[in-house]
Amino acid sequence: ISKDAITLIELSEQISELTNNKFNIAIRPLLSLWQLDESFNSNSLSFSVPNSLDIERVKSICDTSLFTVNNDTYTAHKQADDVQIDFGGIAKGYVADMVYEILKDAGATDGYISIGGSSIRVFSTTEDLLIKHPRRAGEYILSVENSIIKDKALSTSGDGEKYYEKDGVRYSHI
Repeated sequence: ISKDAITLIELSEQISELTNNKFNIAIRPLLSLWQLDESFNSNSLSFSVPNSLDIERVKSICDTSLFTVNNDTYTAHKQADDVQIDFGGIAKGYVADMVYEILKDAGATDGYISIGGSSIRVFSTTEDLLIKHPRRAGEYILSVENSIIKDKALSTSGDGEKYYEKDGVRYSHI
């Protein structure tokens, strides 16, 4: 695997520790079960809520201790075939930080980098950043003052884009 993949795994482990294991990159099988992976389609007529037995079965392999990484050989090994990782919760922020460093080294001092609309890395800006409301188009739920975000990163997540509704209940990746 690449050096960047190893870095993402190591950063993910740190975040997992900080969040009492709430952040988990081994979540991919559960995302697939709920159809919130790359096959996601909010208009899917075939979506059905997984049953509790399937959820518990899949949760048992959503465990980062089921894979190991060797930094010397840039390899990763799974202890079970079904173990899969997903960098969706960290990759955009990581890329924004990498681009920030490249541009900073090139002399950039003003502006911001937006990756996918939910991850932003700021040099400096005269504008406040507005955080969109996840469910009401054209509305904002928060304004972040430009003085607070100088040389900082900001990332948001919500249930406004990647979700299913079934029988009046919203199911999302959060």
